[in-house]
Amino acid sequence: MRYLGIDAGASATKWVLVDDEKVLLTGVAGPIDGHIQRAESLDRMRSTLAEIKSASGEDIQRVLIGITGIAENLT
Repeated sequence: MRYLGIDAGASATKWVLVDDEKVLLTGVAGPIDGHIQRAESLDRMRSTLAEIKSASGEDIQRVLIGITGIAENLT
């Protein structure tokens, strides 16, 4: 299985693609913040996730993402 881990922050988003045995790819993409109710933040999130998807490929079974500030903005 292939897994994608994403550490999203307001200054940059780091990601890693792994399988059951090793790290396959790593990368750094644009920033994502948890203020997804704001149009510019939501657009930036979509753009950054599309960039990561393009770099990491289609064959991913699981994704884990941590986003700075998301918990405060879901209420």
